[in-house]
Amino acid sequence: MPIAPNHPIEELFFSVVDEITDDMAAVIAEAVERLAKSRGWLLHPPEFLYQEDDTDCILGGTLELYSVMPPLEIPLEAEQQQWEETNAFVRAFQDLSSKYHWEFDCFYRNESIGFIEDGIMNVSLTEGLLGEWKRVIDEKAAKMRG
Repeated sequence: MPIAPNHPIEELFFSVVDEITDDMAAVIAEAVERLAKSRGWLLHPPEFLYQEDDTDCILGGTLELYSVMPPLEIPLEAEQQQWEETNAFVRAFQDLSSKYHWEFDCFYRNESIGFIEDGIMNVSLTEGLLGEWKRVIDEKAAKMRG
């Protein structure tokens, strides 16, 4: 089952919670670029994110994902790859947080779903996003094996 060209796409992104500096932007841009070049990506490689307006500034990275929110599905192999990509994306921001003691907020579908502080992911990311998604993938794989 190929993925339909009009399959809905969602955005997962991280944004710095701390006061933003020019040094932060350069470090994050380099980390996102390094991750983007590290593998082939199912949809698109992650991108550096910098948006500023009169009242707000978002600095971080973004990753587009095929929606797998029920009832939507993509082929199991594609979903497994997308989980691996998401895990690598999250871990890249975990590494930045650990190394530089920065706090990142994580958003999915423009809603905050968790954070990373001093390299430690909160339970919403470890169990809610990555853990639950992996459990669902493993259940689907087990059903396919019979």
